[in-house]
Amino acid sequence: MTTGSAEFYRDLVESLDAIFWEADPATLRFTAVSLNAEALLGYPSSAWTSNQNFWGEIIHPDDRERTLVTRLLNIRQCEDHRLDYRVITADGRTRWIRDCVRLKCEGGQPKQVCGVMIDVTV
Repeated sequence: MTTGSAEFYRDLVESLDAIFWEADPATLRFTAVSLNAEALLGYPSSAWTSNQNFWGEIIHPDDRERTLVTRLLNIRQCEDHRLDYRVITADGRTRWIRDCVRLKCEGGQPKQVCGVMIDVTV
């Protein structure tokens, strides 16, 4: 990789119609969220990182328990996974999200969790 690679990849990530994120595997609190979060769902990335419960709060009530339980179980088992669920946007619309999650584990313990959320609403 060249010296400018990190900036190139950051710009590439920000140009895609997706939300890239990283979270603490123990608490599920988002530690980083791409700026596209605001363009796609209406919430600034700072809302995601400043409120530990933010993600759970925007998941559609009918999908919330299933999504949170599945995410926790997969993280505890150090398993990459994909979840489809609905979220409520800042302006009140409902959008379907496909959340593709990758984990980095050491000794069977999750050390890093990150992913990409893609709007798959049709």
